[in-house]
Amino acid sequence: MGKTVTWDEATQTTTVSDDEISISLTIGDNIMRQVVVDLGTGEVFEFDVELDVAPQIIGERTLLPIRAVVEGFGTAVSWDEATSTVMIITSQLLC
Repeated sequence: MGKTVTWDEATQTTTVSDDEISISLTIGDNIMRQVVVDLGTGEVFEFDVELDVAPQIIGERTLLPIRAVVEGFGTAVSWDEATSTVMIITSQLLC
């Protein structure tokens, strides 16, 4: 999806960002912090979004709630029950 992903070991926080939106998720915390910058005005908006499930570490992998992250960037997510498939629908696919 062309996003930058960073990991802060000290706080156990993952941040996913692009030029306009930054989403931060902390292991074990069911609140996702979303920061949106209006590129036209430079105005910054901050939101806390309550998650159904908190990010977690299993083995040596950090697992994030994909629907929350993807929808946080304004992208559509769909679930196909028959094939157990997550579909992420970007604007590029709609052209």
